[in-house]
Amino acid sequence: MSNIAYILKKAGSHKDKMLKVTLYLHDIGLLDRVDNVYQGVVDGYQPARSIVPTNELHYRFQIEIEAIASM
Repeated sequence: MSNIAYILKKAGSHKDKMLKVTLYLHDIGLLDRVDNVYQGVVDGYQPARSIVPTNELHYRFQIEIEAIASM
């Protein structure tokens, strides 16, 4: 999430301008931990969110995040 905030800042946007976030989770059991971090980052702002459980991610990552934001 800190990478996403950095990218948004460099693009002239902000986390409050995120419209949709998709979380791909290798293990759905991680959802509570991921959600705690996610809620701390979005800080009350609630963009649309999808959670996609998946068997395997690139490079054996446990989570992959895709975000769409406006300028």
